[in-house]
Amino acid sequence: MPAEKLRTFFKFLVEKKPDETEFSKTLSEKVLKAKIPEDSRRTFMTLEQEIKLAAKHAAQEAYEKAYKEAEKEKELAVKKAAENNAIKLKESGVSVEIISKCTGLSLEEVQNL
Repeated sequence: MPAEKLRTFFKFLVEKKPDETEFSKTLSEKVLKAKIPEDSRRTFMTLEQEIKLAAKHAAQEAYEKAYKEAEKEKELAVKKAAENNAIKLKESGVSVEIISKCTGLSLEEVQNL
């Protein structure tokens, strides 16, 4: 039986048309389903390009959002460190003006600590 299918398969390849066997008809149906018309192929390629472009934009937006969030966290950490240093300097008796110059905090911010 497998030898018959193999002969049918090769005959199908050579003649490019099915014979009367069920195997040949099934093979022909599957080949027709596998063939994609040129306009469909172009549409598919365009959709694939659009998907890739959308993914690229989404990745860029995610990167930018994460970068902005990281910058905000960094600013908060720097400010918190400056405040902690200002508190220690203030406790050590350093003047508010010098603390403000050294930490970058305003006079009001140093006084309120």
